Amino acid sequence: DLLLLGVHCVMVLVVCLAAVVTIAEPTSVDIGGSVYMPRVNLGTCCGSDPAIGVGPWFQVGGVGIDTAWDYGNQASLGQQLRAPGKLRDSYFVTSKVPAGDHMPGSPGIPGACSADPNASLAYV
Repeated sequence: DLLLLGVHCVMVLVVCLAAVVTIAEPTSVDIGGSVYMPRVNLGTCCGSDPAIGVGPWFQVGGVGIDTAWDYGNQASLGQQLRAPGKLRDSYFVTSKVPAGDHMPGSPGIPGACSADPNASLAYV
């Protein structure tokens, strides 16, 4: 529980810092086609556990989630994103994909435009 408290404190600090930075800046950027991407996203890489970070991120008002195919945590992330009361259009997911079919497990170019089935997201 001490770890969870620490995660909550870090998340609050990140959001507070983001709020200070975004006073002069909009909180999102238009990336085209009337799609707005949040300027601040929760990263899910490097051994982080979505079961620990995603819930608190949403609780403090975070909406951006950054992930990648090679993080290998799609199932856990998808479970957190499908939490009761969380509508798909209430958060924004960015994901990096391998650059071609030559990489093991690569979705290739066609997969770059679709969601990861392991996360059970309709779109990214």
